[in-house]
Amino acid sequence: MLVRISHTRLLRAAGLFTWAMVGLPLLYLWLAPHLAGGGDDLALRPMPWQGWLAYLAFGACYAWLTRGLGGRRHRLPDYLLLVVLTLAALGVSYYNGSGLGSVLLMVAACVLP
Repeated sequence: MLVRISHTRLLRAAGLFTWAMVGLPLLYLWLAPHLAGGGDDLALRPMPWQGWLAYLAFGACYAWLTRGLGGRRHRLPDYLLLVVLTLAALGVSYYNGSGLGSVLLMVAACVLP
């Protein structure tokens, strides 16, 4: 079964899996105050809606850019989406206040070639 998976499909699946795993700590920070019953003493604050928008934009742009990875010509909208992808990764890091955006930037670097 693994022989039938091409390297581009595996790269796409690994990138989407990494994007989903970056979302787990973000989701925990959002749920922790609700589970702790107030949570005013928490040092880490949940990410604002702008960060969640950047996180979802990263996932949508990555899924769209890697739909035909390696088998089509690149056009201007693809380059614009690559800029949005990079800015979304930086936005996640900025609004969250952690280095999780750097993991997303490494995923974005796989789309560059």
